[in-house]
Amino acid sequence: MLNTYTTEDFYLAAYLMAAGFKLHSHTRLNGKTSFVFLSTDEIRSALEKYYTQNAKDVDALSYASSVRALKSVVHSYDTTSDTRINNYVPQYKGNR
Repeated sequence: MLNTYTTEDFYLAAYLMAAGFKLHSHTRLNGKTSFVFLSTDEIRSALEKYYTQNAKDVDALSYASSVRALKSVVHSYDTTSDTRINNYVPQYKGNR
């Protein structure tokens, strides 16, 4: 079983993607999208930087690209029902 880190924080997920962490999966339940990443020592370090406002290792263009990619994830779900099934084709996976 994989050790994962899950967040519903859209902007944190965008930061992690811009920092090079791969979006492992995502789900939507009760109108909320959860973003899942593999949990590693590196991701824990990135989380600490993010929450202590010391995340200066991501450039603005990468972050903006990650925000756009995640918006496509959020908006890819079937809007006629609130299911876990989505129509998203993974396009941005990062480097890690």
